[in-house]
Amino acid sequence: MTIKKYTRKPIRFTGQHFLCDHSLINQLIEAAEIKNRDLVLDIGAGKGALTLPLSGKAARVLAIEQDARLACMLKELFSKKENVTILEGDFRKVPVPDEPFKVVSNIPYAITTDIFGRLMDSPSETFDGGVILMELGAARRFTKPVQSNPRIIGWNTWFDLSIVRSVCRKSFSPPPKVVSAMVKIDRRPNPAVHPDEACGYIAFLHFFLSLPQQRASPALRNLFTRNQVKRILTDAGIHPQKPVKAMTTSQWAHCFNIMKKLLPPEVHPTLPGKYRKLFFPAE
Repeated sequence: MTIKKYTRKPIRFTGQHFLCDHSLINQLIEAAEIKNRDLVLDIGAGKGALTLPLSGKAARVLAIEQDARLACMLKELFSKKENVTILEGDFRKVPVPDEPFKVVSNIPYAITTDIFGRLMDSPSETFDGGVILMELGAARRFTKPVQSNPRIIGWNTWFDLSIVRSVCRKSFSPPPKVVSAMVKIDRRPNPAVHPDEACGYIAFLHFFLSLPQQRASPALRNLFTRNQVKRILTDAGIHPQKPVKAMTTSQWAHCFNIMKKLLPPEVHPTLPGKYRKLFFPAE
């Protein structure tokens, strides 16, 4: 099997750059800890640089490619690989598998946030984690310990996101203009907020972070009593005069769980309709 005879150039508007570093490919798969029972998704499979070695490690590989010519090429290349399925389509519109799956992928950078959202906005679904190549700046934003974006706080509540290493431009053809990063994602076995409570948790975060500069103490008093706020600040180690945008993921989870324990459901914040579609497009 060879992929060299295909000279398809990357589709620049999607931020697509083909992976050509065999050492990096091996590191990606090793970091993902693929087992012979795993279902693995290769999002933006391109010319199959990851699909081929993944097919020798995983039970099944689902390679998703939006470009019709590349998808046709992949179907030809893997026609004799029974454990590889080629799906032509936009991952943002493809239903995720209804069984546990991992992702090992060199994703199109232009739709990084959309892809991460598709994987992690609804944590009660079946995404187990994996390793993704992405732009280093975005990787740093997504993995910061302090966040002011409710969506990213949610991702970091249910999943452990970490930068494994930076990746130089020459690992791709053509080289991207930005430095890349290998990001590992693992589902947290015992998250501080249960995945089934995602909608309520995101609503809670949005309620407070709509005014991210507001100081923690007065902000929390918009929902809790003065005495409750004092206890929350002490127990969670929250500085009363710092803005709510400086709170950590664990501090937000603590506050949410206290709300569930002390306050009746009818006073819990609700998520505005326009945000429900962003966070939970399947609803």
